[in-house]
Amino acid sequence: MDTRVKNLLYNTAIYGVANFGSKVLSFALLPVYSFYLTKEEFGYFDLILTTVALLVPLVTLQISDSLFRWLMTVKEDQAGEKQSIISNCFGVLLIMEICVVLISLVVYFASPMQHYLLIVILLLISSVYPVVQQAVRGLRRRKLYASSGIVYTATMVTATLALLVVFDMTITAVVVSAILANLVATIYMLYCCNIIALIKIDSIDWKMTKTLLQYSAPLIPNAISWWLVNSANKYIVLFSIGLGANGLFAMSSRFPALLAMINAIFILAWQESAILNFNDKDRAVFFSKTFLLLGWIQITAACIFTLSSEYIVRQFIAHEYYESWRYMPFLFFGVVFSTLAGFFGSMYLSAKETRAALTTTIVGGAINLVTCAALVSSYGLLAVSFATFLGFFTIFGVRLYHTRRYMRLTLPNKDILYLSSATVMSLVVGYGSNDKFKIVLVLVLLVAFLVKTRPMWAVVVRSIRKRIYGIS
Repeated sequence: MDTRVKNLLYNTAIYGVANFGSKVLSFALLPVYSFYLTKEEFGYFDLILTTVALLVPLVTLQISDSLFRWLMTVKEDQAGEKQSIISNCFGVLLIMEICVVLISLVVYFASPMQHYLLIVILLLISSVYPVVQQAVRGLRRRKLYASSGIVYTATMVTATLALLVVFDMTITAVVVSAILANLVATIYMLYCCNIIALIKIDSIDWKMTKTLLQYSAPLIPNAISWWLVNSANKYIVLFSIGLGANGLFAMSSRFPALLAMINAIFILAWQESAILNFNDKDRAVFFSKTFLLLGWIQITAACIFTLSSEYIVRQFIAHEYYESWRYMPFLFFGVVFSTLAGFFGSMYLSAKETRAALTTTIVGGAINLVTCAALVSSYGLLAVSFATFLGFFTIFGVRLYHTRRYMRLTLPNKDILYLSSATVMSLVVGYGSNDKFKIVLVLVLLVAFLVKTRPMWAVVVRSIRKRIYGIS
């Protein structure tokens, strides 16, 4: 197997081992939310998170992406260069945080609202957290980056159980828990990586600041466009169907979100590999192999989750949310094409052409919103989940075509035919009622996946044996 593929698998394993436990713990909170929050309360909490997610790119100016991209190409012995990059990026963040405080005070006195102070605090700390994360990644502290996810989730789970279950603080509990999770994880990374020591006022160079912002600026509307594809539908649901329906849709999206969080582990490792190997002569071969492997993993996982969604909801979620399983299949495949689109998005980052990422995302966002608005009155939440899927699929298709300017991927027709057939069959069977047929199809998918990816598993097994027993 290609050494670059092995390195990619190794880096993915580093992020995965440290993050998998945290993702499972986060997923375990879903039954707690379903039993202690009504659909309306859960819908309100989800809207708070959705709104904060929209505002974070505006507050940070996406400077975290510039921070990571520039640090990745700095050599280990260039301490002054690292200090300059970090100082400039955190200088931008500080100015934007001060602006948020001032604007928030004006808005509060003009129109005070429920939980306003907590929401502002959540926005401020949620803006610092990703910038510190990307600094840690750029400094190649992968294990620290990964372990910060465990700290984040452990804090979130502990605070939620204490404030929601024990003290019954409902919405206040979950918002405060989110604040504490971001705050504790941020402090943990700052302390362990000693980032504050690298921030020097005299290292700020406005020419460099301008360069960093020229790179990150197109990623601001790009991030907002991703938000339009992923979250804007919730506002359409709120105004068209109601807060209760939004809570139901929020619950249905939490299960695909688990797959998305796991995918994010791979994307973290892939971005590093894409940037470091983008100028290789045989990069098309490397990218093609990786994309094919990713496609098999993604679509197989989405098919199995689709076939199991009704059973999972029936066993683990309160009956009030039972209907949420019907909206999961399209959301699962939406996550698949979101991840595949992210794969091609790494080419834009590697080539430092972030404007192209913006254009492709806007197209998907527009398709999503138009489809959702046109169909929601007739088909309800099913239309919303389908629109989300269609938006991500559009971004994937446009990027697949557009990135041919960088390289053309070579993909076997038989693999494309199999994966397409598996997708269609899983959607058809997933909405059926024959549980035995679903089980048989899951087993077939698993066998086909293990056979196709056996070289990858051979590398994983050899690596484990070598680490445990010292043999290859």
